[in-house]
Amino acid sequence: MLICCFYSGGRKLFTQAQIDNYLHETKSKLTIELFVLDNRVNLKQHYSPDGKLLDSDISKGQENVPISIVNEVDKEPGKIEEPSAFTYRVERTPVAGVNMVINEPTMTCCTCTDGCRNRAKCACMFFFFVE
Repeated sequence: MLICCFYSGGRKLFTQAQIDNYLHETKSKLTIELFVLDNRVNLKQHYSPDGKLLDSDISKGQENVPISIVNEVDKEPGKIEEPSAFTYRVERTPVAGVNMVINEPTMTCCTCTDGCRNRAKCACMFFFFVE
């Protein structure tokens, strides 16, 4: 039997509830959805692209983590097309010809002030996770 465990501040956290409580107590900006509690997941495995690296960071440093472009489809030398020039934007920006939904009910979520700890009362959790 494998056990998933997270270490933080000298504490061992074994369950989703323990992690959720710790995040709430420390007023962390992290959310419980960022933690993997499935012991079958190989946390040490890294993505190794099998293709040509076209750009090591399309955000040009605008994001905390580089966003690379890899072409794994066109593998023949000379047939790999470079991406067209574009402007990377961190935030959604309306531009001509793009239908951007900005006032839909799905864009508004809950009014929780406790980090959505009460899943039964959180409108977001109900809307996105209850069928």
